[in-house]
Amino acid sequence: MSPSRTELVKAGLIYGNLLFAAGFAMAIPRELWLKSWFGETGAVLVELPVVLAFGWWLSALLMRGDRTGWGAGARLAMGAAALLGLLLAEGMLGVLGFGQTVPSFLATFLTFKGLAGLAAQALACCFPLFQMKAFPS
Repeated sequence: MSPSRTELVKAGLIYGNLLFAAGFAMAIPRELWLKSWFGETGAVLVELPVVLAFGWWLSALLMRGDRTGWGAGARLAMGAAALLGLLLAEGMLGVLGFGQTVPSFLATFLTFKGLAGLAAQALACCFPLFQMKAFPS
């Protein structure tokens, strides 16, 4: 079954926003405790596997039911919508919530923490595609 564009975007935005919420929730213990125990780099390296494991579980949950028959293209499109929604949510939080400028937000991706986070986000947004082989219908 081939999903409509609306269904793809909706599924992707749900996935991306729930991933954003998980990352936001993990930022609290990272900043309050993990950073002081492991340093900034260590805190990020502790946080990322937790958020990625949640992303894997969430993707599997979202791809159940009617979505199990989605092909590779549909799953990739869902992941692209998720990544776009995730990055927009992160950017809006930085600019509107923390007073960053758009260039200063974009500059965060040039740090280890920003680049590692971006790589993890991109990886998590590929999970629906990866799970096509891991959990065939």
